[in-house]
Amino acid sequence: MRFTAAYLINQDHHYVPVFYLKQWAESDGRVPYFQWLPQRIIQSRVTPRYTAYETNLYARDKVPVEERHSVETFFQKLDTEAALTYRRLLNLEKFDFSVDERLAWAMFLMAANLRTPDIVRLVKDDATRTLKEKLNENPEEVERILGHRPAMSLLEFAEKRRPGLVENFGLDMMLRHLTNEDRLKEVMGMEWSAHSVPASNNELLTCDRPLWYMENPTHKEFAMVLPLSPRVLFVASRNGKLNRAITHEREGVIAEEINVSIISRALERVYGRARPAFVERVFRAQKAHRAAIAG
Repeated sequence: MRFTAAYLINQDHHYVPVFYLKQWAESDGRVPYFQWLPQRIIQSRVTPRYTAYETNLYARDKVPVEERHSVETFFQKLDTEAALTYRRLLNLEKFDFSVDERLAWAMFLMAANLRTPDIVRLVKDDATRTLKEKLNENPEEVERILGHRPAMSLLEFAEKRRPGLVENFGLDMMLRHLTNEDRLKEVMGMEWSAHSVPASNNELLTCDRPLWYMENPTHKEFAMVLPLSPRVLFVASRNGKLNRAITHEREGVIAEEINVSIISRALERVYGRARPAFVERVFRAQKAHRAAIAG
């Protein structure tokens, strides 16, 4: 397969995988969605391939062209491996997954909140700024150790000898976080469960930031929740409390409570079938809440 120069330089990077959003597609292959605009909310439909992506979102700067999309290659491989576990979870299979299957799914969950455009930009900017500050610290100490004034600062040296090191430091840190053995073991050791939502209830929605947390990662009742399809919900909890609560919750309440959280988390888009008035009401309430906190 031959790639054009333009493809090697520019690629569309999906931060919500296509295989995941396909579960919300209707018979024509398109997914219904709601999108936030400055003054209004619009409702439309789109194929999974043409949504939840940004061109060159994870692209590395100042590196050979063949290394430019190495982070996207990492996510493509991860999505391929996680999709195998995903299909088993959709079928509500028993949790006798292999270590490799659990590892891929744990990493997929950890990546869900890190690979979105807002977080990627934040990580890139913060990490680059912090590294530059560190490399520019204490020039007098460097001069004292060398016994003379260096021809260039540590930052200039790094930029000359290791092109891309500073600009791509945030991406490197993100990958180190996602492959951290201790963090992965914590997620793999949580109690996992998949719950079906009866056809008599509202369908589950998803969004462009679909994973959400209950409590913080250090809390004894920490849990992660991810809609897998309009009718299946995945839960991972540290002590199993949330899993049991959902199991015993009144069936008619589950989908609406989950959907309120999904709408509140969305960056720009909510995917799935829902009453427009419900989506708008929840979004407006969340927007007013954020404004009140900021003000």
